Amino acid sequence: MRVRVAKKSDKEVLKFCTNTFEWGDNIDQVWDVWSADPHGKLYVVRSKNNNFPVAISHGTVCSGNRQIWVEGIRVHPAHRRKKIATALIAKTLQYGMRQGAIEASAVVATNNIGSRLMLEKNGFNVSLDGYITQVPSDPIV
Repeated sequence: MRVRVAKKSDKEVLKFCTNTFEWGDNIDQVWDVWSADPHGKLYVVRSKNNNFPVAISHGTVCSGNRQIWVEGIRVHPAHRRKKIATALIAKTLQYGMRQGAIEASAVVATNNIGSRLMLEKNGFNVSLDGYITQVPSDPIV
């Protein structure tokens, strides 16, 4: 699996990012903003045969470069439980580390058990309802 920075052609990921939640999804509204983010990266994972994107995520370094904000993790339902979200998080954290981040944060709905468990497996801790943060004992380097 290869995680890379998203290209304009990867926008076809929106095909499966429409009814992610009861209320739908907002990826179609933030794609252009995230892809142009001067402080962040929009990442994509494409299928094995590289025919279509199967996952995306965005990470942005917050002011002061001490925190990376992880958001928009979406994995096509047919490709879940393959550690794709874990790979996206790792790539996002690597980007944050290169920018000087020592902490990573995300917000997840309290009823999104799958995402909460996935983040916890990746070292994030629940600090408030829906607010999950990763604060390593040593700074992310």
